[in-house]
Amino acid sequence: MIEIRISQDGAPLTAEGPHSSEGARIIAAGIGEAVRLLNHATWGGAHLASPAAVYSIYGSLADAARRLPQALTQMEQHIADAVADGTVREDPDYGSHGGHAQAAAAETTELTRQACAAAGELSRLLDRLQSAVGGLARVDPGPDR
Repeated sequence: MIEIRISQDGAPLTAEGPHSSEGARIIAAGIGEAVRLLNHATWGGAHLASPAAVYSIYGSLADAARRLPQALTQMEQHIADAVADGTVREDPDYGSHGGHAQAAAAETTELTRQACAAAGELSRLLDRLQSAVGGLARVDPGPDR
């Protein structure tokens, strides 16, 4: 189990909340850190006990990819709503849309659609990877090997 905390002595974040912008930012950073840890844990394959471990990891990664579009869509909707009601604007000296918040929101909507489609494709490919290794098993070396 991985615990994510906003502060060193704070309680672990849970799905039940409470939720905050800072908590969401830390959770996203935690996902990146978890992938970094996975990269180290799978490096060279020596730490993987069996094909069953790889099968399980593929399944967990597919599940994570399937869940990602919900967060992406919720963030996109927040931006779209905030631009529509005028509570956010784009700084013309800093933003990439010349101060046109509506253009930024429209691009966010399109890129979110593309990212959700990519996450869906990633989950399908990870499911196929899981199926591809599903019949593999470690060979028992036996007494003669």
